[in-house]
Amino acid sequence: MLAGGLPVHVVAAWHGHDPAVSLSIYSDAQRDDLRAAGAALFG
Repeated sequence: MLAGGLPVHVVAAWHGHDPAVSLSIYSDAQRDDLRAAGAALFG
């Protein structure tokens, strides 16, 4: 759900979690996301 672009508060509500719990359990940095972050910082 997070990888699909849904906001963390929506995903958390779906699972009955606090957003911090959802992020700690379900969110991992994906390779493409890390590349995009690097490109945003360094061009």
